[in-house]
Amino acid sequence: MSTSSTHREGFVLVATLFVLVFAAALVTGSFMTASHEDRMSRSLSSGTEALFIADTGLQDVLGTLKAHFFQDSTMDDTVPTAHVLAPVPVEIGGDTVGEYRVTFRRLNSRLLIIVSEGRLVHRGRDNVAMRKVSAVVRLPSAELPVKAALAVAAGLSAGGNSQINGSDSGGPGCMPGDSVAGVAARDTMLIAEPNKDHIYGSPKLAQDMTLDSAKLMNLGSMSVDQLASMADITLPGGELYTGMAPVSMTVGSDQVCNTSNNMNWGDPNPANVCGDYLPIIHITGDAHLTTGIGQGILIVDGDLDLTGNMQFYGIVIVKGTLFTSGNGNHIEGTALVAGGGDLNSTSTTTGNSLVQYSNCRSRAPFKNVLRPIPLTYRNWADISAMAPVPAGW
Repeated sequence: MSTSSTHREGFVLVATLFVLVFAAALVTGSFMTASHEDRMSRSLSSGTEALFIADTGLQDVLGTLKAHFFQDSTMDDTVPTAHVLAPVPVEIGGDTVGEYRVTFRRLNSRLLIIVSEGRLVHRGRDNVAMRKVSAVVRLPSAELPVKAALAVAAGLSAGGNSQINGSDSGGPGCMPGDSVAGVAARDTMLIAEPNKDHIYGSPKLAQDMTLDSAKLMNLGSMSVDQLASMADITLPGGELYTGMAPVSMTVGSDQVCNTSNNMNWGDPNPANVCGDYLPIIHITGDAHLTTGIGQGILIVDGDLDLTGNMQFYGIVIVKGTLFTSGNGNHIEGTALVAGGGDLNSTSTTTGNSLVQYSNCRSRAPFKNVLRPIPLTYRNWADISAMAPVPAGW
């Protein structure tokens, strides 16, 4: 064999080896690139899922927990202690895909920050993700413009065996407090002397020249119209409504309150199934009510006519005038009657109707309907990168 032939064979071997090494490098590089992109894709997908789970936790808190939950008297506003809620699993199609953990911390008496941490579960160590979102929210507050059994911006005629009583009747879990005015009015001269025999309180009558319809419709940080926009039950005006009563339904082995029934206005007995249901009922016009029971906040855009055996516990707000007749009408809490802005209008209580002041009944509805409000339009921020993954996640 010649030397040139040997050299050619050696070159072919080297070239072949180079091609094989180059091909192997391409295959290995392609595999590593594909593997890296797959991990990036799974990481992005897992992170997005965890973010959605965290946002679910935040929205659940904002949508279900009432303001009074965060205003517990055991919380010290001066000590920014974090309060951690129990983990909540998130299911899709019956399968648990993750869980969220919510923590909130008071910033001051009105503001707090809510943090929701979401993570995936049962995905293996190569598919673990945790995301954290937060929102600063304001705790809304509402207060009555005046403390009285009945507040009117116009005239009042009380007759029959009716009573308007400013003595505090107490309520569930509440001891009776100080008595307030039986009737607070813009002008007590509009209440004739014989009518005063039906009014009790300390004093019987309280005059407030600022007590016009605008003041009666102002509830501190919110208006009556804003409160009406949050109504749990909205009914048309000009109708007769009767038979309002608590309604329960069976879920599994439990009896729960059926809040989807518009004739279920709650139960004033807190021991019963609907005892913690204090809805806002908004009637968009004149209302004629008879033979029913309810609690919460009743808002009537027109006149309210109670014609017998109607019991309501909480706050009654009437933009027009109030008329009661027949037997068994009972309002326990407080009633605000604007008179339609007409100082010549007159509300009338007759029969054996009772308007009884209760500080407990008039405060409870606000605590049970107000929810925390996010301060910004975008109600959460992703703060996952601001803290390491908690131990054990």
